[in-house]
Amino acid sequence: MAEFTEAEIIQATAAVKLQGPEDVAVDNISTDTRGELSGDLFVPLKGERFNGHDYLQQAVEKGVVAVLCDQDIVELPKEVAVYRVKQTRRALEDLAAYHRRRFALPVIAVTGSSGKTTTKELIASVLAQKFRVHKTEKNYNNEIGLAQTLLSLQPEDEVCVVEMGMRARGEIKRLAEIAAPTVGVVTNVGVAHLERLGSQDAIAAAKQELIESIPENGTAVLNWNDKRVRNMASVCRGRVISYGIEPQANVQALDIQYGLGKTKFTCRIFDEVFPVTLPLLGAHNVANALAAVAVARVLGLPANRIQRALAEAVSGELRQEVVDRNGVRFINDAYNANPLSMAASLASLSQFGEGRYVAVIGDMLELGPDEVAMHEELAAAVISAGITELITVGPLAHALGDAVKKQAHVNVRSVTNTSEVMPLLKSLLQVGDIVLIKGSHALRLDTLVTEWNK
Repeated sequence: MAEFTEAEIIQATAAVKLQGPEDVAVDNISTDTRGELSGDLFVPLKGERFNGHDYLQQAVEKGVVAVLCDQDIVELPKEVAVYRVKQTRRALEDLAAYHRRRFALPVIAVTGSSGKTTTKELIASVLAQKFRVHKTEKNYNNEIGLAQTLLSLQPEDEVCVVEMGMRARGEIKRLAEIAAPTVGVVTNVGVAHLERLGSQDAIAAAKQELIESIPENGTAVLNWNDKRVRNMASVCRGRVISYGIEPQANVQALDIQYGLGKTKFTCRIFDEVFPVTLPLLGAHNVANALAAVAVARVLGLPANRIQRALAEAVSGELRQEVVDRNGVRFINDAYNANPLSMAASLASLSQFGEGRYVAVIGDMLELGPDEVAMHEELAAAVISAGITELITVGPLAHALGDAVKKQAHVNVRSVTNTSEVMPLLKSLLQVGDIVLIKGSHALRLDTLVTEWNK
């Protein structure tokens, strides 16, 4: 519950009061009329297909005591306070920033081209060994999701872990202004959103906005294996802790051993060394775990608590989610895809068991003018993974299939959309097969696992 007085609402948002009683106080901030709204301030947001101002009367009927608006609205009862702001979404962000600054707690922000959500979850799990942790739910990592996360902070919370996504320059800068992070984590710089930003250097500059926001008494946690991330150390005003497999990293993974269903490695934090067992697979998840180790050390957790939390880690929904049905093992990694995460998933496929490897690979979107070449370049990863049956979905993935056929004897089938995949799977899958499903979220490849379960 984020309580605000009228004076605080006006101070946070520069609102102008249009009507209502004096000394209004609200119990919480709401943006959705489907929930409990009694005593709340309702903030009507706008999207391409909706306008929250259309629901003001409904919000009043459900008990709100105040509303914001940024346009002319229908007449509301005089007992409901109405405040005019320049933009309701910006006002929501400003209220969240105001509420966040009521708490003198560490805020850890995570960004990167891939691995953000898994790293955020690992950090939260490790820190929960010592603290009451508040975190971003799922991957709600834009301005609205961050605002809602911060507005739900409670006095009992001791640490906050948030995820920051971006699609353009300046967006992470704004997210950092809202959240005021004390620790910033950058996982990597890939080519996701290349279509919008133009180059990997531009993507790096956008991610770097997080590190530029870290105060002098804060800490940047950087993936030392990624040159562009490593270069961000030069702009950090605070402390820098590096992680990776490089010997120069402050937090390093040594002697990595991949087994069925788990990964073991030796973790070195500066001069301290201890073993780690991680029930997640792939080199990318080792890196994600190292980031969590680094953050844990910043906040003073001992090795035994770090070990315990990592040993109990679970993969997130649609992120290397293992589903066994009727003798077939599906690796549902269909939340999203870019070349970096696609290559990582293919490289780790053999760690999920022995069998015939089948892959359903969909288009990777927003990669810019070189998108076809980026798909074709993944042919080597498909072949190295030992894929014997490949189904591609969409025109870009079709280019990957053509490249694979030119380089190896792999059975390739290419379709236009997801609805065409299930008949193919039913005709070719056998008991003992291991099936990787991965592509951009817009293709909804995850529905294949649900349909197979039926």
